[in-house]
Amino acid sequence: MIPQALRTGSATDSVAPKNAVVHARASALPNARATVGCILTVSDAEATIASILETITTQFRVPDVIHVIVTGSTDGTARIAEAFAGSHISGGGRYELFVHELAADDAVDPVEYGRMLVEACEVVAEIHDNRLAPLAPEGAYRAAVSR
Repeated sequence: MIPQALRTGSATDSVAPKNAVVHARASALPNARATVGCILTVSDAEATIASILETITTQFRVPDVIHVIVTGSTDGTARIAEAFAGSHISGGGRYELFVHELAADDAVDPVEYGRMLVEACEVVAEIHDNRLAPLAPEGAYRAAVSR
């Protein structure tokens, strides 16, 4: 954790030992936290959507943005997912969750639509067909920042 005095650029005498040399201010340090986006495409996942979203949103490293794309669902999948929508803060960080509904006969490919929504993110985790790989976004994040 960087002391407040270093973050604001004020004098460092009160936070550093007298013989310490401060080589860089926080504003000059790179941001080591990559932005992570998650695309979750589902259909007729009423029985599992809540547990999937709970798993994603309670990880050590929560994606910055999560887009749930419900395609042609005939059950309550979208309604359940919408209960998770909005801006949140958890132990794994701050995130926003959005729910998008596409009709079954829509010409839009849900995967391509999701990729368009997260194109500004540095790391993208895609979860499709109601299958959840445990800790997928967290694992992708760790792989990206370890390079």
